[in-house]
Amino acid sequence: MSWLRTTLEAVKLYWRTFALLTLVGLGVSAVAVSATSPVYQSSVVFYVGSKSAPTERPQVAQAYVTSRVQSYVALMNSGRLVQAVKRRDEVDASTADIAAAINATTPDRASMISVVVRSSSANESLAIAQGLAVEFPALAGDLENAGTRSILRVSVLSPPELDPFPAAPHRLRWLGIGLAGGLVLGFAAVLIRRVLGQSVRDGQEVEALLGVPVLETLEMTGRSTEDLRQAAAAVAAIGKRQQLDVLGVIEMERHNNYGGVAGGLVLRLQQRGQPTRLTGAATFNLAGSQETMPIDRRADGSRLTVVEASFARGPAEAMLVAGRCDAVIIVADLGRTSSSQLMEVRQNLLIVRALLVGCVLRKTG
Repeated sequence: MSWLRTTLEAVKLYWRTFALLTLVGLGVSAVAVSATSPVYQSSVVFYVGSKSAPTERPQVAQAYVTSRVQSYVALMNSGRLVQAVKRRDEVDASTADIAAAINATTPDRASMISVVVRSSSANESLAIAQGLAVEFPALAGDLENAGTRSILRVSVLSPPELDPFPAAPHRLRWLGIGLAGGLVLGFAAVLIRRVLGQSVRDGQEVEALLGVPVLETLEMTGRSTEDLRQAAAAVAAIGKRQQLDVLGVIEMERHNNYGGVAGGLVLRLQQRGQPTRLTGAATFNLAGSQETMPIDRRADGSRLTVVEASFARGPAEAMLVAGRCDAVIIVADLGRTSSSQLMEVRQNLLIVRALLVGCVLRKTG
């Protein structure tokens, strides 16, 4: 289920993008529905039966009715019936619009004709259906029984009725499609952003990605830091809550100045009266296990060793340091460090079971 965890992490990190695209999809469908003219539907059902059978066998009579029903379906869009409906006072549509609005079908019961009338006007749809209910039985009677004794009877089985809701567009369906499309676009966008590793831009994004607070954001001028008092205070507070003998400071970007944030942090801690020393990853790792490494702790445990490591120069070395530290701080550069880099280092810290307590951010001046 790693793909699911990755997707959820990407959504959590880029939730604004995800929410925006979801709302865009929903909004586009809402605009499309609003811009589409509604189509109203009226229906009427006719029954075709025989008054008297042409033969004494009922099966033959029914077959005769069935054959005539098929011709009646075609008759619904005939010019003669359309003209008759148009002559009614209630109908204002043209003959072409009337013919296009009528759709007749034969249900499973072959003696029935179901007619649906669709129009952009609810009144027009109902008026055409009402006109068919009057004119079609009369036309069928004239054509079928002219000059002969009455054989077939066409009657209205279900009177004309207007559907109270528009038949199209189907609002809920289209809104559902828009919402689904927005969700798909949102998931795709956040996954693409995660894969491309767009650089982090603010502290909120970093906190959402790493799950730890930003201890301090530094304004950088060249290679000098302005302040690290907040980060030093946070480290001191952590040291009060738990035994903190070795603190790892992992730089995400390549920097030539040894010490950097780690050196500034040591200086601030010393100013706070806490004995602290700085060492590099190579020296720290060559010392062997924690039991034999020359940390030079005091008897009261007040000595704190800050180990500087670079994830960009040596991920394996940095993770070896992290796994042997009591706590770890990550140093990232806004506009340079990518989200994928932070995701990678967090996963590696979980693997070595390192305790990540915070992050220091740098802004390049």
